[in-house]
Amino acid sequence: MRLIVLLMAALTLAAISTAAIAQNDFPAPPVPGPGAMGGRIGRSIVIGPNNSTMPRLLRGKVTIIATPAQDVKVTSVAIYFDNTLVVNVAQAPFKADYDSSSASEGDHLLKAIGHDSNGGQTWAATAPVKVRNQAIKPGANPPAPSASPQPTKISEKPVPVVESFAGIPALEKIYSSDQYGFSIRYPSAWAVKDESSQIKPKRHGSVWLVFGVNPIERSRLVVNVRRSKLDPGTTAETFVKYNSYVSKWEQKTVLGSPAFGTTDGSAESRRVIHRLIIIKDGYAWMLNCIDTSGEPATESKLLFEKIASSLNILTSGSGNGVSIEEIKSRK
Repeated sequence: MRLIVLLMAALTLAAISTAAIAQNDFPAPPVPGPGAMGGRIGRSIVIGPNNSTMPRLLRGKVTIIATPAQDVKVTSVAIYFDNTLVVNVAQAPFKADYDSSSASEGDHLLKAIGHDSNGGQTWAATAPVKVRNQAIKPGANPPAPSASPQPTKISEKPVPVVESFAGIPALEKIYSSDQYGFSIRYPSAWAVKDESSQIKPKRHGSVWLVFGVNPIERSRLVVNVRRSKLDPGTTAETFVKYNSYVSKWEQKTVLGSPAFGTTDGSAESRRVIHRLIIIKDGYAWMLNCIDTSGEPATESKLLFEKIASSLNILTSGSGNGVSIEEIKSRK
């Protein structure tokens, strides 16, 4: 009887330890003080699902994306620049290209109005912008931020600091590790930092990588990729049993394996966290995205989902090699 009690106690402690690791938010980047935010030049601007209060810098050509609230029925969206109709989009995705070169310098307002199939208004949202085209030729796009050459090791040279993520950038870099046995893609202007040595207690197979704009500690968008080895025979159902908080998350399939996702926080509070846990090949892959930009969380969620979907389990899983490869964009 005493042996059974001891075994039950050990299982309980193991479950608590796993839950503590899975629920860890990871160290978050500090929230910038007043005046530190500055502006960002947007190649895409999202309107919705609620009104935005922070102006976006606008130069040249951009893509305007309207994201209606999920609880309303919208079959078409009219997009306005100030009071001038830009386009009426008849089907999702509700987006349109816009050339701001003919707009006057200064403050303007983007507005999206959603309608149902009967033509009735069911949703509306606005996003302030600040047009600044004097620094570039009319109709031209702003130059893309360039990253410093990437060494083939985790400790990277600083790249130019981007005040915030601009739109939904392409994933043009691949981090690949023979030692950890996986690869993952991320934006070309980002850096990666290995924090695996900070995991306490240390368990075999544990990994913790942090992605963001250098210096990562000040990045307004940070993606954490963390892996923890599970006990043999642990299934998704077993994981939920001993980590009951996951039962309230959305259940989905990611990389062909059971997964759980959720989003907490709000743009108004300048702290949104997207979380994803994937149960795959004897590991719990715990990813999160900490967004302190103050912008609508739609963009960071889409980028986070793209990064998570790029996770690739390698067959070797041995050796100590780490490589960072940059992919040229296809045009």
